[in-house]
Amino acid sequence: MQPKLYPRLTLALLTGLNILNYIDRNVLIPVQDLVKNEFHISDLELGTLASVFFFTYMFAAPIVGWMGDRFSRKALVSTPNWKSVVRNSSFTSGCTARSTFLSM
Repeated sequence: MQPKLYPRLTLALLTGLNILNYIDRNVLIPVQDLVKNEFHISDLELGTLASVFFFTYMFAAPIVGWMGDRFSRKALVSTPNWKSVVRNSSFTSGCTARSTFLSM
């Protein structure tokens, strides 16, 4: 590989990954009407759910990033707490319960 091509290829790869990261964060916005209709929630509950998601993501991202740099990522994802939150969130019925599980 040519020496001048490597930095540009690296920049293109990192830019693409950054775009995917932002899409991941904003996936809730285009599907809000679908979520509202599926779970029969009001605009207030939908706003609360979106706020909890974004604030939890905002505060947890630096901590989880730090943990991912220092500990085994496989061990972090396979922890019992993570599995129980994901499993139990599928059985929630109210907006408060969804918001609680979403913030864990």
